Amino acid sequence: MTIQELITACGTREQAAQITGTHRVTIYRWLRGAGRPDWLNFQAMCRATGVDPMTITDTPQASDPSRNSLD
Repeated sequence: MTIQELITACGTREQAAQITGTHRVTIYRWLRGAGRPDWLNFQAMCRATGVDPMTITDTPQASDPSRNSLD
């Protein structure tokens, strides 16, 4: 499973944004590959969908918590 598939498993872009505490535009960027979720957002999506993080083939790098997740 890829991060794009994980995001899709969350439901709509709005639902994925709510799960991650981000904006739907951020979700759109992740879906396009123009950015990646940070580790906390990745974990939130895995918990919400019941997906084992070890099954994701393109896991995010641990990020600096001071970074804005809208990148």
